[in-house]
Amino acid sequence: MRGMSGGAGSFVEGAVGGAIGIPWAFMSKMAAGAAAGIGGGMLVRDIVQTREEIANRNIEFQNMMSPLISTGANASNARQVSKDVLNQSVAFGLPANAISQAQYLVQGSAGFMSQQEKQDIATAAIRLAKTTGTTEVTFIANAVLTAMKAYPEFFKNAEAAATYIGKTSEYSKLFSPEQTSSFLPDILTTFKALGYSPEEAAASTIIITSAAGNPEKAMTSLRNIPIEMRKARESGILQEGDIIQTMLEKLSKLNPDDVSKLTGNRTFVGLQNLIMHREDLPTAMALEGISKESLDSGYSYSKDITGKRF
Repeated sequence: MRGMSGGAGSFVEGAVGGAIGIPWAFMSKMAAGAAAGIGGGMLVRDIVQTREEIANRNIEFQNMMSPLISTGANASNARQVSKDVLNQSVAFGLPANAISQAQYLVQGSAGFMSQQEKQDIATAAIRLAKTTGTTEVTFIANAVLTAMKAYPEFFKNAEAAATYIGKTSEYSKLFSPEQTSSFLPDILTTFKALGYSPEEAAASTIIITSAAGNPEKAMTSLRNIPIEMRKARESGILQEGDIIQTMLEKLSKLNPDDVSKLTGNRTFVGLQNLIMHREDLPTAMALEGISKESLDSGYSYSKDITGKRF
């Protein structure tokens, strides 16, 4: 394959063609034209038009890569960064801009992590996107990063965090992976701030969404439940450090009207669903891909679903 010049934006023509859709039909036109003895005028025109299109797509690609290239030390290694994005785009069958945006988010938001950890997060997000058939790689990358930052002792690597997100989405049948990834960061940070575990966060998500008809309302309710429980602690109904199941057992003994006064209408419905299904919480917390034990064992959601590791 022939290399194209262009400094930081240089790339291999074949790879770019596959990743950002440059048409290579003119190659077959050339062969067909030569075989049929067609005059060179049409052939030259086709080549000129295609070269112009390649040049325009090259500019588009460089513009798309600009935010990622300008981040950290990437500018000094722009050619390799661009090549890596294209290689992943071709390997996973995902748009190059989706991969570039996800890497940009991780590079800019995970400053305390090593370069290898950042790359692992982006790759785990790309794998999960490929596995679940979505192109919303940035949402997933943000969720993986948030999970690892909130619970570094729980998620030993990016693949574990991606598996947790994928399985939470799968068990929460109401949610697509991108919906789960867009809501989960807020839920995890809220649960973490109030001393609850990732297993409790995922189990609560699974239970609430199984009884809900609207993802947004379910997530608003779930996000607010731990915060609203402060009122219950202040009133002495709950104690600091109560795990989710203990909290639900105590609240189940109250009149629903009293629970409503503690939470407000927007949170009440979701909390009532948790109270009614509180006996399912330990089972949900022990699900494969949710429990720390299964994640520490090396269980991989993408490998489980596809039978192979992308």
